[in-house]
Amino acid sequence: MSEFSRLNAFKKSAFNTANLSGLAAVFLSYSIGSAAGTLVFLLAVLVGSYNKYQSVRGKYGAADTNPLLNLIRNPALTAQILMLAAFINFIKAGYNGFMAPDEQISYFICLSLAWLFGFLGDDALRRNDTTNFSDPLLRNNQALWIKTFIYVTRNPVFYYLLTNLFFSSAIFLTPGSNQESSSFLFFINTLAVITALSGVFYGIIRGVKMMKGIIDPSQTNNGVINFITVIMNLEIGIISMIQGLYWVVFAQILFAIANITCLYETRHALDKEKHF
Repeated sequence: MSEFSRLNAFKKSAFNTANLSGLAAVFLSYSIGSAAGTLVFLLAVLVGSYNKYQSVRGKYGAADTNPLLNLIRNPALTAQILMLAAFINFIKAGYNGFMAPDEQISYFICLSLAWLFGFLGDDALRRNDTTNFSDPLLRNNQALWIKTFIYVTRNPVFYYLLTNLFFSSAIFLTPGSNQESSSFLFFINTLAVITALSGVFYGIIRGVKMMKGIIDPSQTNNGVINFITVIMNLEIGIISMIQGLYWVVFAQILFAIANITCLYETRHALDKEKHF
């Protein structure tokens, strides 16, 4: 294999949505998650990078009798590990909220819900990696409204919008936060909530248009909510900077990049579904 081919394989393995999101989640979890969740997120990045690299190089051929190799070859493995990490942080945040004083309960509720929707987003990512949207749920004889719901919720960004909504609120409610900037923080957090809800409703509108036959199913995600999420990453980054959560700021930069790459990966999967 040429040096150029190896470099190209490395780029494809390192800079895909799952790995970028996983790396961002490592820093996010390190700052406002748990140590166990952080380690599992890191494992997801390592496994995902290795899996993708070997796949791009053509090292994975027919099924092997080695169960470990078959497990590593699973294209959904990275997202499954991401799900585990997010669920660990969900449990940890919920437990901390149960043990926290009353004035911190709102913070931990928002944090717990953020990790929960992150878990659901990673599950959507897993389904995309596994089936390219062509599982039995999408049979042509299925009711169109069910197909619409599935298409809308198949986009991981749909869940990540809600994830960011609750992360923004949690960071705004961080115990011992900067009181001098409370008004500005409230303003930015309000913008973030409005941005997230706008993205969610826009995704539903696209689904309704698909249901009515106005647009093709492969056009359900036209990239608008991806860029709405990027705006949210900017808003959360500002709040985090003011709160002194610099690892969260760095995570938002990586998430923004991942949301853009997710657009192209999702479109590719939807395009394959077009003739299903």
